[in-house]
Amino acid sequence: MKPIDTFSYIKHNQVQYDSSSLIQLYFPIIGNDAVAVYQYLVHFFDDGSGAHRFSDILNHLQFGMKRLEEALVMLTAIDLLVLYQLPEAYLIKLHQPLGREAFLNN
Repeated sequence: MKPIDTFSYIKHNQVQYDSSSLIQLYFPIIGNDAVAVYQYLVHFFDDGSGAHRFSDILNHLQFGMKRLEEALVMLTAIDLLVLYQLPEAYLIKLHQPLGREAFLNN
């Protein structure tokens, strides 16, 4: 993955943003960077209508590529997103944070 690589969102995949679950339950596990990347992806979701560069995220969050990659690994591991690698681009599928009860039972 390089900053000039492009990604698109999977269509019909908008999630309801639940900041309390994200901050109270996920934040202590995944940390600042992963939460910031997830919030960026949720708020800039465009229903797959365009292609974006990873450099857009890097510039907006003032990250280096290593921090972005580590955040994406963390988000994937905790199942807040799936990152599909295609020959020419990446696809991002977002998952909604679990509620408190589901999170604690998981």
